[in-house]
Amino acid sequence: MKEIAFTYSLQNTALLKDIHLQLQKQTCILINGNENKAFTVLGAILGNILPTMELPDIESLVLLYKDFSGDIDFKKHDYSETVSYISCDPDRQLMFAEVWEEFAAQIPKAKTQHDVNVLLEKFSLNDSFYRRKIESLSGGEKMKLALCLAFAKDEEIIVMHGVVPWLDQKGREDLKNAIIDAKNKDKIIIILEQEYHCLQDIIDKVYVLKTDSLVQVDEKSFFVEAFNPQIYQHLEKLNALIANKDRDELLLKIERMSFAYQEKEIYHEMSLQLNKSSIYYLNAENGTGKTTFANILFKLEKDYQGEIELCQKDLKSYDRQGLNNCIAYVSQFPESQLIWNTIGECRDKVLTRNNTTIIELFKQYFQQSDSYPIIYLSFAEMKLLLTLMMVKTNTQLLILDEPTWSLDLESIEIWLKTTTQIYENMNITIFIISHAHGIMPLLGAKKLLISEKRIMVTNEK
Repeated sequence: MKEIAFTYSLQNTALLKDIHLQLQKQTCILINGNENKAFTVLGAILGNILPTMELPDIESLVLLYKDFSGDIDFKKHDYSETVSYISCDPDRQLMFAEVWEEFAAQIPKAKTQHDVNVLLEKFSLNDSFYRRKIESLSGGEKMKLALCLAFAKDEEIIVMHGVVPWLDQKGREDLKNAIIDAKNKDKIIIILEQEYHCLQDIIDKVYVLKTDSLVQVDEKSFFVEAFNPQIYQHLEKLNALIANKDRDELLLKIERMSFAYQEKEIYHEMSLQLNKSSIYYLNAENGTGKTTFANILFKLEKDYQGEIELCQKDLKSYDRQGLNNCIAYVSQFPESQLIWNTIGECRDKVLTRNNTTIIELFKQYFQQSDSYPIIYLSFAEMKLLLTLMMVKTNTQLLILDEPTWSLDLESIEIWLKTTTQIYENMNITIFIISHAHGIMPLLGAKKLLISEKRIMVTNEK
């Protein structure tokens, strides 16, 4: 039996207190809670990442690391030093240019390609994956690789934070089987997760981080209700709007479009039409080109063959400003797209656009002072802020790449509410890219899938 108990103080304020875990071999523990600063710090401590080194002298780095420079007071620390920690960003686990280099450095016991292939197969990755370049992998493929490496090591404890949203259905099944196998090898699994239902059959204990304390709850009652009544109310309103909107006018027309990346063909002679004032939901397997499609529409990828018309105009004829006015693209990681430093800069920009809906939403959710740094915002707040900054009065197409990725229930409710307001008050088409198995299947959106290197509309509800 392992045991860990601690408090974590930041600037003389207890960010985490009454944290107490008893860890038994062959046990899988789920930790749930609002995806905030305390939740992130908890995962880092359990993953043996904290305490961190002293803060650097560079101001921008101080802003990044300030929340991880507090004081830990261990009441009990009978905890293994051999811990594999997989964060929600798989790039942090990958250090080299090619897959084979990762195995050579991180799993030296895998001496032959056959040894590596056996490990890859656990996450349905074939032998050709061994020679892939890391930059050619999709986000989901990177996460599968990171998980493959973590489960192949000899560490006694495996800590995962926010890994499930990256995975397609097969990846989630593979993760479940990997956890079962690890438990049979006497390992301890700790999962900090919002999209946990695909793993509920193998979870032995459930804890919820409430404010600053960790509370064990009954796992059977915890899994009964997926969403609260408010979420269902927002869903009902949004679905009613979708059903009543006029969707006859054509927004996007694609004819025989083909695209290849690093000699790998992603799309082959694809034809697709999207209508105005509709909501579409693209669900597909990892590595099939979901995000690539958004990058093509936003001209981040330009070397395609075929024809694409947006608002009856050739996509290639748009300059960057014209495309920015027509398409709002909200990426999976908002911090990489936000170019403003403070809330005040964003507020000034929003007010100049005279978009009543966006201004009202900004006033409602961003009441911080003008000098408040954006980097202090939570991940969910950054997602919402980026959406409000990207949507303009003339926006025709709003692309949301994994909008509910790793959001807690409170943040999902806010996302539904704000998305409903934008869709209700603007003549806009929303294109959602996600393989979430939570809220997305409940949307009354037109569902798209990728099959044989083509995106097509399905009749599936």
